[in-house]
Amino acid sequence: MVLLLVVLLILVIAWSAGVFLVREDTVRPVDYGVVLMGHFPARILHGVDLYKEGVVEKILLVQPSRGQGHDYLLERGIYTPDEADLCREVAIRLGVNPADIVIIPGGAVSTAQEASLVGGHLEGRADIEELIIITSPSHSRRASIVFGHVLSREIISSPTEYEDFSGRRWWQQRDWARQVVLEYQKLFFFLFWERFRF
Repeated sequence: MVLLLVVLLILVIAWSAGVFLVREDTVRPVDYGVVLMGHFPARILHGVDLYKEGVVEKILLVQPSRGQGHDYLLERGIYTPDEADLCREVAIRLGVNPADIVIIPGGAVSTAQEASLVGGHLEGRADIEELIIITSPSHSRRASIVFGHVLSREIISSPTEYEDFSGRRWWQQRDWARQVVLEYQKLFFFLFWERFRF
């Protein structure tokens, strides 16, 4: 009987693992929507939608870290756009005013570094009490936790609608299962190590 209860508990936890990762809040108008890097172009498409709906006034992008060897290209006069550059170009072509797109430099390699760079950009702006974080559904819970910890501002999570991740059926597709496993690894790393550095 005890073994059956343990098995049932494990199944319930496994079934809800994907559901927990998705955080979707009711959006309301704010000054800034932060489009996190990764999963191009799904996240920026959602950011553009929120901009056109008047939910966000400006779109913030954080410059990601460039791959190894990029300095070698720059030394030879070869510039390649990074994901923030591509997101900006897509947003402009879809009707976003270039003046309403801000790319924060810094070369972030993690969500926590993105949050830290956004915090630095908003330093001294006590009037910015809340932000909308635009990311992938499976990344939305962790991103909210990280940004809430690093920035100490109210975080509104609005995951992109341009990805088909299902938290309720996460084990049915290899990519969904991979996202769930990676998100829990990264969440535990943040909770037990990375958060003490911010």
